[in-house]
Amino acid sequence: MFEARQTNTMRRSLFSMLEVTYHASVQKVRSSHRNAVWAIMTSILQTGMFVGGFYLMFYFIGAREAKLRGDFMMYLLSGIYLYPCHIRAVAAVSAAKGGTSSLMQHGPMNPIVAIASSLISAFYVQTISLLVILFALHTFSSTVTFHNWKAALMIYLLAWGLCFARCAHGPPK
Repeated sequence: MFEARQTNTMRRSLFSMLEVTYHASVQKVRSSHRNAVWAIMTSILQTGMFVGGFYLMFYFIGAREAKLRGDFMMYLLSGIYLYPCHIRAVAAVSAAKGGTSSLMQHGPMNPIVAIASSLISAFYVQTISLLVILFALHTFSSTVTFHNWKAALMIYLLAWGLCFARCAHGPPK
């Protein structure tokens, strides 16, 4: 009623939506842990416990002596890290605010922005924690080398992005 009319171009609407998505992503990362660093440290700790448990399991069943061409910890990390990444992305999308949420009462907010911001915040936390884990592995254990880093990146993005197909079709029967 008392607002000045603005002509919205496609570019202005896109930047407005990206800005709202950015702020909602930052709010999503900070809402669960009060601090983005604490969220990343929690993710690193959970992944470290998961990898440590599998390392002990492989050690006790004798699979540690298997003839692998690369580093055993990279072998474990490449197989184990993708599962929590996918599960956290699916959980973030399924926990996104719906159309009946009180947050949707604000003008520029909509369910698409809520889902995108949840997915981006999960991707941010997982990517930073993966980079910190790889840095620690490179620093303290052995040199981290990738034979085909593009394929490794695509597998990581696939594990993160498969939540679209999973959430679109619902849970498996």
